[in-house]
Amino acid sequence: MPLVRMAAIALLFALSLSAETVIFLGVSNPNSGVVASVGAYDLDVDGHFVEGYCVSPFAPFGLIWTASFVPVIDFTDPRYIQATWLATQAGIQPSATISIQDAIWDLFGANYQDPETLAWLSAPWTNAYAANYGVLVADPAGISQDFLVDYHPATNGTAPTGVPESASVALAGIGLVLFGTIRMLRRTA
Repeated sequence: MPLVRMAAIALLFALSLSAETVIFLGVSNPNSGVVASVGAYDLDVDGHFVEGYCVSPFAPFGLIWTASFVPVIDFTDPRYIQATWLATQAGIQPSATISIQDAIWDLFGANYQDPETLAWLSAPWTNAYAANYGVLVADPAGISQDFLVDYHPATNGTAPTGVPESASVALAGIGLVLFGTIRMLRRTA
């Protein structure tokens, strides 16, 4: 029984390393000139103020939830790369924040057809900003919207040089527990 308990504790510890508590603070859109519920969105991620863009237009909206941080460069879907470019443009042109958020939603299934949104979608984009961004993926999936953020929890906001995936950390933890158990069994035999 102690072996099972040790393995369970190691697995829970490894999985908890990637969990982030996210609190929705509101909409930060002072340059839009209208009252809107369209991003950029203000989030509190484990006590850090973060601005994010919603990438899941049809998911429910949570006020407090748990999410896993996934670097954009880990996604093979080019929509995430294009979304990072769009989010960067919103920082450069704050007056276009609403149409840029609409364009990000369009990338993931919405169907906004206004000329400004379509212009952003057809603009040439680059992947130069992808390494700076990550996605807060709601856990469990569907409990809240996922957000694209220019934030890295492993380094308190700065771009990481290399963050292991949670599955890799879990496997390493399990391996260490098994190694210790085998060593302990050999000593007692």
